[in-house]
Amino acid sequence: MKHFYALLTSLVLAMPFMAFGQYGGKAIIPQEDSRETSLRALESPNRAILCGLDTVLYPLFKAADGANPTQVDLFGLIDPGYSRIGQFYPAPDTMIFNGVDFYARNGGIDTADMSIKVYLAGIDSLPTGSPIFNFSFGLLPDTVLRGYSLGLQNPLIVPDDYIITIETTASDSVFIACSEWTIGEGDGEWLANAGAAAFWQRGYDVFIDGDRFDGDVLLMPHVAYIVDLDQTVTPDCIEPGNEISFNSSISSFFFSPVYNRFYNPYSSFYSPDSNFTWYFGDGDSSFLANPKHTYNFTAPLPDSIEVQLIGLHLGYSFLCPDGEAFKYEVQPAPDASFTVDDSTKADTFIFSFTGSGSNLVWDFGDGSPQVNGDSMPSHSYADFGDYTVTLFATGCSATDSRTFQVSYRDASSIRAEALTDWNVYPNPTSGELHIMPKASFGQVRLQLLNAQGQVVASREIQALADNVLDWNVDFLPAGMYWLEIQRENQRQGTRVMVR
Repeated sequence: MKHFYALLTSLVLAMPFMAFGQYGGKAIIPQEDSRETSLRALESPNRAILCGLDTVLYPLFKAADGANPTQVDLFGLIDPGYSRIGQFYPAPDTMIFNGVDFYARNGGIDTADMSIKVYLAGIDSLPTGSPIFNFSFGLLPDTVLRGYSLGLQNPLIVPDDYIITIETTASDSVFIACSEWTIGEGDGEWLANAGAAAFWQRGYDVFIDGDRFDGDVLLMPHVAYIVDLDQTVTPDCIEPGNEISFNSSISSFFFSPVYNRFYNPYSSFYSPDSNFTWYFGDGDSSFLANPKHTYNFTAPLPDSIEVQLIGLHLGYSFLCPDGEAFKYEVQPAPDASFTVDDSTKADTFIFSFTGSGSNLVWDFGDGSPQVNGDSMPSHSYADFGDYTVTLFATGCSATDSRTFQVSYRDASSIRAEALTDWNVYPNPTSGELHIMPKASFGQVRLQLLNAQGQVVASREIQALADNVLDWNVDFLPAGMYWLEIQRENQRQGTRVMVR
């Protein structure tokens, strides 16, 4: 027959930060332990936060079954043929085990020999190997169910998923509190197990009074663990106007419903999407774990901006916050603008980057190796010809490219013949050159070449009869230039003096 007990549900749900482990209990004094483990062994120099000490009440919250009173059944060791019963717990990362709370009753007339053990979990989440912790004690006879708390003097470091068991060699009358094992009470997680002799069985293979054991054993560990919060940004710098992806990186404990009540659907605090807070440094914020954000700065742009991430880990008896601020470089959108200077030697051009962006790559159009990172490279061409120079400039998340055509010509091949179909004036000019076609020629290309035969300016126009093109050339140094007009396969030119 099943025994039902109300375990102070109102206290547990109304006071979420109160540890339940000391309820009505008799303190069990631990034996001396010679293990040389310590909390300092897990300290990290990289912002790691030691969360705890916490008593994991996950099975108790599941036993609350929503709005109903917390109901438990008593599992009678020996009586159903099992001398031990255990509860599986995940360890998403290294766990520090400091003890356990449990509820028991010895209905006999003699002290019952008991032991609490911790095993690493093996196949199918059953105990494997020898216990990594073993504590023996005597359970005195009692007429009521009581809560007990075992605390370790030297914490035990548990490197992987583990199982806590309570075992007896008594003949009968020892009862251990579990959640109800009616269908659905354990939510089908099958975290409990039971054993007899050398054999263990998962909860779905254990039947009590004809019911499958879909429940949890109220063996609730005292734990501490490392929570390490970090963030990444894609791309790794901030570019105004582009959407930036922010990603949180944190220890797996943070996302476990067993250890974090923000993720425990049986808790009134359940809210898996709202235990992060991002401050983007521009007045905006987000409560998502991995938000996206677009910055809209006004000029001038800041050199950098500080982004802060705060994560809250809510245990059953503590709130463990972690946070860190990071500075990210602010870069404008890439602009691959550049200028060309051909005033040095006839075969040499100097290119000057005038835009914005990083990771500059120059391609000089003659098959020579590309030049990376130089903001003002020079290049000499081996052969006469026209070359297309391309610059690629990369920003945070995009690449811009610009091209410019340069001409390396043999100056001796330029002939000073008169333009028969065009009027060019004034010549000499001190600033503006007027070019008027005598007939309509359609699309034509105008080029100004310096004395070395290099193109210093070019334009493409629609040439209509008697329409005057005004071309401002005051950016050119004083000297002699060659104006060349190209249409179809014809070229005409004349010398132009700039004063």
